[in-house]
Amino acid sequence: MAYDEDLASQIFSNGVELNAQQLLPPGTFGYDPNARHIWKQHNLELARRMIREAGYPDGIDPASGKPLELQLALTAESAGARQMAEFEKKQIEQLGVKVRLIENSWEKQQEALERGAYQIAPTGWYMTTPDPENFFELFYSKAIAPRGNNTSRYSNPEFDLLYERMRSMENTPERLVIIRRMNQIMEEDCPVIPLFHNAAYALNQPWAPQVTANKFLTNEAKFLDVDVPMREAKQAEWNRRTYLPLWVGGALLGICVGYGIQWARRNNV
Repeated sequence: MAYDEDLASQIFSNGVELNAQQLLPPGTFGYDPNARHIWKQHNLELARRMIREAGYPDGIDPASGKPLELQLALTAESAGARQMAEFEKKQIEQLGVKVRLIENSWEKQQEALERGAYQIAPTGWYMTTPDPENFFELFYSKAIAPRGNNTSRYSNPEFDLLYERMRSMENTPERLVIIRRMNQIMEEDCPVIPLFHNAAYALNQPWAPQVTANKFLTNEAKFLDVDVPMREAKQAEWNRRTYLPLWVGGALLGICVGYGIQWARRNNV
């Protein structure tokens, strides 16, 4: 709640990223456009109240009298990544706690995630199949790293049973009910906080209408279609010859020459 995701999006991605209110991204079966994650609200005062109720008023550990220290492990191999890390650090430190950044290379970060050798760590996922199973598998207890991609080491028996039932179902209303319950369980247990869904924009000419782009397509050029007559018509329209600059240039040159002749006569040059 201390983390202002909308501000982060504006600073680091020009507001393109989509604020994630659930695990599933738009376009995936089970995505709910009206979903609102119970912990996804930027409310600094409520966050301070909650950390106080948790026994750490103003982020202070009453046992030591010192601020709590959290460790944030992340990949910081570029100036942009380091700036993002500092932003995240300062956002959390608004609660009075201290955040120690652990900057890893990509390889070391993946190793830490696989071994569970971290306290807090940002991570992400590019789905390999456009199905909710591909996302929920990340929190299946039998897929805990290194056996699978469950790097949060989340384990919930009810979630596992629902996942095993849901993963091979057709996209039916019954499957949707199960997905809604799985999302609810994940919100309640909160093994992760979804931050954003990646987004991208593509521009295409009107004479190339069949432009296809998605995360699974890496050779989209072969699907392009060109309307040749429209392209030629647009080229003729957009590239019309104009002689106005020549006329303007000629007029200016004539003025300069005339002024030069008059100046030379006045000064007997």
